[in-house]
Amino acid sequence: MNINNMKKTMPIIFTTLLLSYSSMLFAANGNIANSLAQCYQEIGDNPRTQIADCLKVKLVVAEKNMNESLLKARESLAAVDSSATKPALESLATSQKDFIVYRNSECQRQSDTLLGGSGAGDIYLACQIEQTEMRTKTLQEK
Repeated sequence: MNINNMKKTMPIIFTTLLLSYSSMLFAANGNIANSLAQCYQEIGDNPRTQIADCLKVKLVVAEKNMNESLLKARESLAAVDSSATKPALESLATSQKDFIVYRNSECQRQSDTLLGGSGAGDIYLACQIEQTEMRTKTLQEK
């Protein structure tokens, strides 16, 4: 295979590997692949680099929803006249800080599994979306 053929086939190979990896993540965790798949579909024939922009928009929406749920949880706790209200509010604040640390660490771990591949940033963002959506659901349920 000559250099020109390699230059033509490398993007195809990379895309195939990234989609395969996305499929594996989907089997383990549907939202990550779902976010990636949605962004791939939304960008269509545009450059693959636009996936990150799409994922960033989805992350902003997910974080906005999480922050709204966090505010509602705080307000709900603050409305209770109890000696346990203050510790409950402190626990909520601590758990949110700990969640952010966990989310960032876990998503870094997942992106590192690509061993520096160009899709690592996309995996990181998609993971953050998924983790943030799970946190929002938890805040809404309890």
